[in-house]
Amino acid sequence: MSTKAPTLELNGGVAHLGDDWPSDAWGRFWSAYPHKVAKLDAQRAFARAQKKRVPWDKFWGALQSYVNKTDDRPWCNPATWLNGGRWDDQPAATNGKPPAITADMIARGDFRRTPR
Repeated sequence: MSTKAPTLELNGGVAHLGDDWPSDAWGRFWSAYPHKVAKLDAQRAFARAQKKRVPWDKFWGALQSYVNKTDDRPWCNPATWLNGGRWDDQPAATNGKPPAITADMIARGDFRRTPR
């Protein structure tokens, strides 16, 4: 009995591994995603994302990073995350704390937590 190794396929000029997504990929995604809105839109976007043949490990790892984000930016709707190919994002590293409000910001009456 021989085990066939995954092969690279050219899809739109980009090499992708074969489809290695688990049969319960949608359920895993929906269970893990923190902002459960517009489920039907998310299901459609998920089906499109699956057709892009992104390796599951890359997709799932990116989702886990997003779910565990420490910044205060609002969550994307799941369809937005999927349609935007957010598994390719490379967000800036944070220390888990919002930026400090400086004396200059207070003097200006600016409390947005980011210096101008």
